[in-house]
Amino acid sequence: MTDHPFKTERPRQMDWAATGETLERLLAARNLSSQILADKAGVDRKTVDRLRRGEPVRLRTLAWIETALGASLRPEHLASEEEPPHDAAPVRLGAYVRAHYQAYEGWWWGFRRSFDYRERVICHSLRIHWDSAQNCLAFEERQRNRDGARRREYDFRGVVSIPAGLGVLYFMIVGEGAVRVSAATLLRENAGESYMKGVMLALGEMAEVGFYPVVTPLYLVKATREPTPAELEARLGSFEAGRLWRSDVAEALADVEARFCRFGG
Repeated sequence: MTDHPFKTERPRQMDWAATGETLERLLAARNLSSQILADKAGVDRKTVDRLRRGEPVRLRTLAWIETALGASLRPEHLASEEEPPHDAAPVRLGAYVRAHYQAYEGWWWGFRRSFDYRERVICHSLRIHWDSAQNCLAFEERQRNRDGARRREYDFRGVVSIPAGLGVLYFMIVGEGAVRVSAATLLRENAGESYMKGVMLALGEMAEVGFYPVVTPLYLVKATREPTPAELEARLGSFEAGRLWRSDVAEALADVEARFCRFGG
C-alpha cells in the first residue's frame, strides 16, 4: 500500500513550531489567507492563526486543516515513523482516511425545499457509515412524503467523495441509470451541535413537461442517536415551512440559498 499524505500522530511527537512553519510556507505558496483556509476546513479563523504561530491544536482539528489544504503539516521525519492508514478511500473518491472523518458517521436529519412546492420543506433521515466492502464512507437516506392521503416512500444509497483541498463533501447516488449529487460543506459546530450546509442537484419530473433540472438548498443536522420508529414517523415528510419540528430550518435554508444557489444572468 502506498503512503497517504495524511498521517496520524502521537501527541508527544508533535513539533508545533515546525508545523506552524510548514503551514506558513503552504499558505504563502498558495496565496491563501487564514480565513479562506478556516472556511474550507470548517474551523474558526483564530484556530488557523494559532497553528500558524506554532501553538498546539486538537489532532482532529489538525487533520481537518490538512484535508482542506490537501497536504500534510507534519515534519517528514515524524510522518515516516507512522504506518500508512488501512482505512483509506479509493483515489476516485478522494483518498480520504476514515480516522479524519469519524465525526461524520452516525445519524443525521436532512432538510431541503420541495422540488415542486417552494413553500414546503422535505425532511429525510440520513445514516453515514464506513463501508468496509467499498472502503469509503457510504450513506443511506430515507424519505417519506405525504401528499394528502397519498404516501410516497423513497430509500436511497450512495457513497461519499471528499476531494482534498476543496472543503466539500459529495453525496453521490449512482446506479441503475440514476444519478443524484448533493454537495455540502465540511462539518461545522454551533452550540454543541454538528451540521453541514449545501445543495442538492437532481432531476424533477412533471407529466406536462417531463424531466427538468432542480437545485435546492440542503441543511444537515447530526442526531445524538439513532431515531426511534416513532420519531421517524413524526418527523419525516413534507411540511409547510412554518410547521417544521425545528424552528431554525427555514432560516438555515434561506441562508444556503442566498450563498450557494446563485445563477449568472
